[in-house]
Amino acid sequence: MKITLFLSFLLLIASCTSKTASTTYQLQLIDSNVQFGHRGISIDDASNYWLSGEHGSFVVSSDKGLTWTEDTLPGGQHFDFRDIAVISREEAFMISSGENKAIIVHTLDAGKSWSIVHTDTTPGCFFNGIGFFDELNGLAYGDQVNGQIDLLFTNNGGKTWSHNNAVKVPQALEGEAGFAASGTGLVIVNETTAFIAQGNASKTRILRTNDAGETWQALETPMCNGTGSGIYAMDFFNDQLGIVVGGNWEHINDTTDICYITKNGGQTWEKPIRSPYGYRSGVSFIDENTIVACGRNGVDISYDQGQHWKSISSEGFYAVDSDGQNIFLSGASGKLGQLIPSPKR
Repeated sequence: MKITLFLSFLLLIASCTSKTASTTYQLQLIDSNVQFGHRGISIDDASNYWLSGEHGSFVVSSDKGLTWTEDTLPGGQHFDFRDIAVISREEAFMISSGENKAIIVHTLDAGKSWSIVHTDTTPGCFFNGIGFFDELNGLAYGDQVNGQIDLLFTNNGGKTWSHNNAVKVPQALEGEAGFAASGTGLVIVNETTAFIAQGNASKTRILRTNDAGETWQALETPMCNGTGSGIYAMDFFNDQLGIVVGGNWEHINDTTDICYITKNGGQTWEKPIRSPYGYRSGVSFIDENTIVACGRNGVDISYDQGQHWKSISSEGFYAVDSDGQNIFLSGASGKLGQLIPSPKR
């Protein structure tokens, strides 16, 4: 009996420590020549590091974040590029938010030149995010127009974009909208599965597609709701394990219903035991257990799939992304940061 109890105790310890991070992180600010604020961020495992932002600006790093080069689109100073979809070191798409400023631009030469591939002048049109299922099929989304959530599709690698009237999308709730806070209101997990985050309504929902956007299901979340409240960012490690964060950007220290985790693709949600420390506009998985979130009042990290959060900095950032090893953050007025492993004690 004693041996059995002792073995059970060892198994319990092992199970409790299996999700304990072997690496812990700290924030390091980056000294760069970047001037503008950037909400779109893409850090991938092919070392394609891009940012998109205000005043028509974009930033590229070709050396894994050691140096960053900022440039602007000619004549693009009135555009705010809130999201970026990176195809390769040379090719990327950026989407601009703002009524009467809804455009998608495309580069094939690492930003040396850009072409406008879509312009939308529909009253009320406001783009939030862009991404690709595969090399040909892409998706962009915006706030509702005439009661319908605005979806754009491409099936030719982004050369042209259009609405697909055959797509089955749930009716938008009154006031429902996305938040173009960090380019993470749209997450494409694989060639068929994608999620869209919503807010600003009486219920806070995500939309899920399992067929590359042909049909969508609305899934309610327990996130805070109402005007200005909802999901500002999300990330999915796979088509089942995901996290949503947000709150209300005018109440940055409120921690009520600002973070939830799903382990079944959005069907049900778990509230953290200890939540992030306020409104969060960016979130990213580092690995299956480690998640980082950021907002105007700081950066938090969880080492146990979002159950417990620890504040690691009071520096404010808009967005964060990771390729599993390198983790970078972007913020206002050119602020850049990197999470680096903490010294071992």
